[in-house]
Amino acid sequence: MADRLPPLHSLRAFEAFARLRNVTLAADDLCVTHSAVIHQLKQLQDWMGVELVRRGSNGLLLTEAGERFRVPVCEGFQRIMAETRLMRGGSRRGAVRVSAMPMFAVAWLIPRLPGFWALHPEVDLQVNYTAPQTWDQTVFDMSIRLEDPSLITPAIGVPLVDGVAVPMCSPAYARRVDGLTGSPRAMLKATLIHDEDRSGWTQWLSRAGLPVDHAQSGTLFADGNLTLASVMAGEGVGLLRRALLKEQVRAGALVALNNVVIDEHLHYVLRPNSDLPMGRDTETLRSWLLEICTENRVRTVS
Repeated sequence: MADRLPPLHSLRAFEAFARLRNVTLAADDLCVTHSAVIHQLKQLQDWMGVELVRRGSNGLLLTEAGERFRVPVCEGFQRIMAETRLMRGGSRRGAVRVSAMPMFAVAWLIPRLPGFWALHPEVDLQVNYTAPQTWDQTVFDMSIRLEDPSLITPAIGVPLVDGVAVPMCSPAYARRVDGLTGSPRAMLKATLIHDEDRSGWTQWLSRAGLPVDHAQSGTLFADGNLTLASVMAGEGVGLLRRALLKEQVRAGALVALNNVVIDEHLHYVLRPNSDLPMGRDTETLRSWLLEICTENRVRTVS
């Protein structure tokens, strides 16, 4: 039997609920009733045979399976909407379409964009954050991915900032757990926050010489932004990318807990779309990104 997609109305209802995290807001977004959204969510669950939502104390919540399904569904609808807007002439000269991983987009790229627009107010951008499992380079002018730059040539991609991951938590959580700062072994007393899967903490515990079965505990989030939000809310310790969060550590919003790190070989790599000619605005953005990253490396060394 050929693979079939779920009913479109049910997918649309799930996308709205997963994006807005509220049935009433999803109903308003779709111009339908509250009960219609509930019905469509139930229809989707029945069709898939998987529990995607559950009832919590404050209403419906996504299950772990629902969080996993949310990523490709929301990303798919976002792409359709963005491409529709472009094809209908919603952009004056064609926005530069940028795909970036969630934490990089929110913690590093977006805070720096005012500096870009101060120099280049004429350039429009369309920034999408895209999880690794749903990445399709062909729909973007450039992508920023976490990968090993030694495995690709400079013609394919160039590194921007390193992807080293270190244990971090909020100052309040560091005060709550005795001995957390400076002692890798104290991680065994901590609530671990996981980004996409449990492999990061498994690798970190192994490197620290600690029992890796502790990685099976703790909350699992679907992307880096949810992980970062959970850590900053004081819910536990996450493996966060050091280069992306220097300002938050410097400001005291986050605490880097010890010197055991993973992913030293990884960098956030800028990849222009090799299937498209590089337009003037795309080249402007690329040059600016490389320039500010070079300046940052010079300041760090000096």
